[in-house]
Formats: sequence, C-alpha cells, structure tokens
Amino acid sequence: MEIDSGKLRLAVDSDKYKLNTRAENYRVFLQMLQQSGNCVDIFSLHLDHKLYDRPEIISQFQRLVRHNPHARIRLLLRNPRHLVTNGHRMIEFSRRLSSYIEIRQLAESCYEHLECFSLFDNRGILYRANAEQFEGWFSFNAPVRVKSETVFFNEAWDISLPCQETRRLYL
Repeated sequence: MEIDSGKLRLAVDSDKYKLNTRAENYRVFLQMLQQSGNCVDIFSLHLDHKLYDRPEIISQFQRLVRHNPHARIRLLLRNPRHLVTNGHRMIEFSRRLSSYIEIRQLAESCYEHLECFSLFDNRGILYRANAEQFEGWFSFNAPVRVKSETVFFNEAWDISLPCQETRRLYL
C-alpha cells in the first residue's frame, strides 16, 4: 500500500508505517525534513548518495538553518571519509555552515550498531534496522521512541570524534 507521506504532519500523525524501497525512504526523509524547524540527527554508515546527495535535500537543510538561528544538524557516520573520497554535497554544506552542522566519525566501540535512523525535531523518526537495506519504518510523531534513540545518539556522539576530513582548512 502506497502511503502519501505528504499528508502526514510532524509532531501530529502518530501512526507507524513501513518502508520498503530507496524511493520511499527518500520521499519520507524529504517530507520530514521539509517540516522540521529545529533539529535533525542522522545516524548512518556513510550517507547514501542516492538518498542524501541531492539538491532538494541540501535546499531543505539550508531552509532549516536560515529560518532558525538555533537549528542543529548532526551527522554521526561510521565512514565519513566516504563523503570526501566520493564527493558529497553535505561536505560543502557543512563547511559553509559549520556553526549549524557537525559531522562526527562513529567511535569503534559503537560499530556493532548496524541500524540507520534520522530524528526530526524530537518527534519524527525514520528507522532501518540494517543500514544496508531499505526496509524499515517511520512515524511523524513518536516522541517516546525518538527520545530513546536520542539517548543512544547522544551517548555515541559524546564518545565519537569530529571528522577532520570534512572540515575546511584555511591557510
């Protein structure tokens, strides 16, 4: 069954829906990002290019930081060097707006975590148990689950290091 995520509202619609394809993941991620006004946290292996390296995604991140001077975007990646090696729009975006976005390399002690998730404004969640697959679920309003994942994200964030390869070097 095709879900029209365009009719769902962040912090309002609490139903849980399944995801099966890359296209569904992209559509839901973009829809939640368009509705976000405060913070986005992403836990991923390497930020799939076909999902995140798209002009409309970067445009929505730009909108977020333009409309909220306190906006925060955090990317916690197992392999952030992949972004630099293969090129990714998020690199230049993070370099231009480093006060809003930070990329960290996941600490080795967290490598057993194979999931991938995105958290939006402490309410919305897009979750895949295996980052290499596109089957998962999402909810536009799951504050209890988002809080649980945020606790894990913050703990992993605190022991992970900023990715030096993604920072701009000024000479």
